[in-house]
Amino acid sequence: MKSIVILGKGTSVLNSTKEFIDQHDKVCIVNELIYSPKYISYISNKADYQFVNSSVNYYKKEIFDTLGITKIFFHGRENQKFKRSPDYYKGIEFEYLKPNLNTLFTTNFGFDPSGGVQAFYHFTETEPYDVVSLVGFDFYELNSTPYYFDPSEGGEHLKWLLKNPYKGNKINVPSGHNTEKSIDFVQKQMLKKPNIKFNIISNNSNLKKITNSNINYIK
Repeated sequence: MKSIVILGKGTSVLNSTKEFIDQHDKVCIVNELIYSPKYISYISNKADYQFVNSSVNYYKKEIFDTLGITKIFFHGRENQKFKRSPDYYKGIEFEYLKPNLNTLFTTNFGFDPSGGVQAFYHFTETEPYDVVSLVGFDFYELNSTPYYFDPSEGGEHLKWLLKNPYKGNKINVPSGHNTEKSIDFVQKQMLKKPNIKFNIISNNSNLKKITNSNINYIK
């Protein structure tokens, strides 16, 4: 059984455990997770893959060395590129997925996908995994807390999260990634792939309305 867990940044990350993350063969993080001692018990301290867009900063060397990332996928738009990486990232494989998944989603599925939804599509559609787990996919429900960390913990480059859309550390406006269409896509993809077992740790009640023998919602 080949397994992967995809880690987003939703508050449901705090319902996960390091033991759960570590039981998977591969760990994929989406954009930049906040790694600090107080979160290691939820997200572990290893990652094999990372999905990034052009705005994501690279990890400092001490975190990078601990994580052990071997491959980075780009999920930005077609006219965007990876940032130049630090020297200590040499040896990492960088891949622009083809077709560009942002274009594929906007053309074929009618919405702008988050990096997490793109990673979910990639690892269920083009990679041979028997088990795919999602952690921290909360889909930006209005009036909920957006992330498992406080935006101020992320440094200067995440201070924009404190502006109006997330003022008071709450989601105040609908997500530009279209919450309803994102959830609908994930649900349909899980039903479309009956040979994959899905483990879900999420705070989104609408995501958990669909049931099937291959779907396991973890409280």
